[in-house]
Amino acid sequence: MQLSFGAFIAGVLIGTRGRQIRRLYLLPPTAVVNGSQAGTRQVVVQALTNIRNRAYVAPLEECNMRWGQDASKLSVEMPGVRGPFSISLGAKNTVDGEELPMGPAKEEIFKLWYGEALARKVRGEEGWKQLP
Repeated sequence: MQLSFGAFIAGVLIGTRGRQIRRLYLLPPTAVVNGSQAGTRQVVVQALTNIRNRAYVAPLEECNMRWGQDASKLSVEMPGVRGPFSISLGAKNTVDGEELPMGPAKEEIFKLWYGEALARKVRGEEGWKQLP
């Protein structure tokens, strides 16, 4: 009984660690033909439990990023994967090759994911407008 309880606790711990993102890559479209982009952007997620070169890959259009449970977290949902992944941001984060603090890192991640205009809407910067 103790062995099965220990195995259960180990499984729960490994399962929750499998939801934490170690690395997140946003890849450009797969091919560029005659100056125009063909294909879709891809999201590559490497969780803490992924070994070596293993990762989850999905088209960006089918994935969703949201605010996390607190100010230091973001949530990523991918098709075909049960449950969302979680990104924990700290004091120093590397985004697009730059080391950024938590606030600017969050803003840059949303810009890269959604684009400038849509990122403002998602972050809630486009609110009520005053009419003349």
